[in-house]
Formats: sequence, structure tokens, C-alpha cells
Amino acid sequence: MKLDKLKIVLMSILFLFSIGAMGVYELMNKEENIKPDAVKFKEEYEALNDKQIEGTEKTYKQIELSEKNPFLYASYEDVFKSLEKTAVIYLGYPECPWCRNLVPLLAQASKKVGMGKIYYINMKEERNVLKLENGEIVEEKKGSEGYNKLVQKLNDVLPVYEGLENDSLKRIYVPYVLFVKDGKIVDTHTGTIDEQTDPYTTLTEEESSTLLSILVDKFMKVTDTSCDNAC
Repeated sequence: MKLDKLKIVLMSILFLFSIGAMGVYELMNKEENIKPDAVKFKEEYEALNDKQIEGTEKTYKQIELSEKNPFLYASYEDVFKSLEKTAVIYLGYPECPWCRNLVPLLAQASKKVGMGKIYYINMKEERNVLKLENGEIVEEKKGSEGYNKLVQKLNDVLPVYEGLENDSLKRIYVPYVLFVKDGKIVDTHTGTIDEQTDPYTTLTEEESSTLLSILVDKFMKVTDTSCDNAC
């Protein structure tokens, strides 16, 4: 009788252990399938390395990013909230040749100043497309609701939409980086550097160093707290 009870107890323990093991196994599998934003961003941009651009003889610039890069996928709501705080926001997309030149140096600058997070929105399908026909502005493609709201929010710092002969219409040209401190946009950065006229050519060491220095200085406007109280 005692032996039967012991068997029942042992079987119960084994049953509970097996359930627990299965739970741990499933959790591990789920964690393996979940890709952190940094890894996802790295894969998204590196997936185009050396691939030929459709309809041309050009290829996408090869870039390498760390799995510990600072890019965090954001919603428009995240960005709107960030604009009220202290943050760095990057707007671009992998196929943009200027973006591919900027992104690795943006990550380096972030690391140099200890800025561990850069909010990111892929802008490839977000923007509207306007053109001037017979003196009238025609909308070829509608922008997303979030994009339109963001343009309105950033109206004072955005450049004029080129080719429309209307200074009241603004556009987010990418890559576009916003440096925000305490709810105030303290700086922005568009493109790479003036010396680069062809985004399909690799920046020289000197050009890369210049761009990195520019970005670090802009990051410092966000991270520097030396004069928060008095200077």
C-alpha cells in the first residue's frame, strides 16, 4: 500500500517536471524567434549589401552594423512623444543610398556619446508625392496619416518641397535626423556631407571622419548636461 502511494507521488512529480520542462522549452523557442530591434535593423539594412538596383547597373552600398546598434523601431505615436522629451530620431529607409552612407556613422556617433537609443521609422512608403502640372499641384501619391501629422508638427524645421513653387509645402527628405532635448529640436541633419555628390560612391576616410565629427557634435547638444544648472 505504501509502495503504491510512493509510486503515485513519484509519477506526480515526474508529470509536473515534464510540464515545467515543456514550458521552459516553449519559452526558449519563443525567445529565439523574437528578434530584438537592433538585430532586425541590422538584417534589414545588410540584406541589400551588394545587390544590384533594379533597372540600373548600380549596386547597393555594403554596410556592416553591430547587433548592438542603437536603432529602435518606433511608431508615429512614439515619435510624437519623443519630440516632447530628449531623444534622437532617424527617418530613412534601407534602399535610400544616402541613408546607407549615414547609418553606420550615426551608430558610431551614438556610441561615442553614450546615446543608447535612436528612434527609427522606415519612410519608404510613408511620404506623399506631389508634382507641378500646368501651374497646379497634383498629388500622385497620398502620404500616410502619421506622416502628414509629422510634417505639420515639424513644419518650422523642414525644407520646402522642391519643384512645387510653393514655400508653404514642406517635405521630409531622407535621411533626416532630429536631435531633441527637453522637448526642443536643437538640431537636425539631412543627407551626409556637402562633399558627397554621388551616394553610390563610398565616403573617403577623411569624409567619414568629417561626417562622424559633425554627428558627434550634434549628439552632444542632446547629451551634454554640463550647463544644465549654470555656465
